[in-house]
Amino acid sequence: MAEIDISQPRECIGRAFKGKPGPCPHCGGVLRQEYLTYLITAQRDGQLQNGFIAPENFGLLCPACPTIVVNSDKLRELIGLRVAPWAAGTEFALVGIVDIDAVPAEEWTQLGRETWPLPLIEFSRISGEVFLRPDGSD
Repeated sequence: MAEIDISQPRECIGRAFKGKPGPCPHCGGVLRQEYLTYLITAQRDGQLQNGFIAPENFGLLCPACPTIVVNSDKLRELIGLRVAPWAAGTEFALVGIVDIDAVPAEEWTQLGRETWPLPLIEFSRISGEVFLRPDGSD
């Protein structure tokens, strides 16, 4: 199976589904679940508070076009588990994919610092359920 290039910006479509989400909503291609690292931000009253990176497998990439479908139920579950006192926000947004392979493993602890800026591939467009509140009152 050919590797999917994650370095190109993708449209992110968030929706709830059980099992497989079906074909790509843009081209009809077969979506492929991938274990990727995401940047999620916390906001309060529209102001950025914090962010965290999370390696997860709730996204399915289309190998034929630049689309990712994210299971919003699994994203909400992740946010509910990861929300801690440091997360001063009440709203959360999935921002993009962190290209963790662009950073040598021995430098991962330096991610986001001056020596290793976060290698973020922001989503080109975001739609659906990717702006969430942990309590489900989106």
